[in-house]
Amino acid sequence: MKNRKVEANDRKAEFRVVTYSGDAYVDRELASEAFTYVLESGGEGSVHLDQVLEYNEDPAYLADLLTYKLTVKARKRIEETDSAAASWPAG
Repeated sequence: MKNRKVEANDRKAEFRVVTYSGDAYVDRELASEAFTYVLESGGEGSVHLDQVLEYNEDPAYLADLLTYKLTVKARKRIEETDSAAASWPAG
């Protein structure tokens, strides 16, 4: 599918994609956090807002993602340390 036109509307924080064939729409089944496109061939796919933000390297999104990843690693290390300490003989 090729784009014919893309319009950005900063006031509404949205963009509109017009294609030569197929269709694209906000997907309510994905909590309106993604848009789904339908190709002329009948094929279908979805693009989540997080994918758009990550691809475009949105600073706020990347900071949140890094914070999440670091939190997960820290919790894992804490659990590993706690379970290792619990297995040590009392002295």
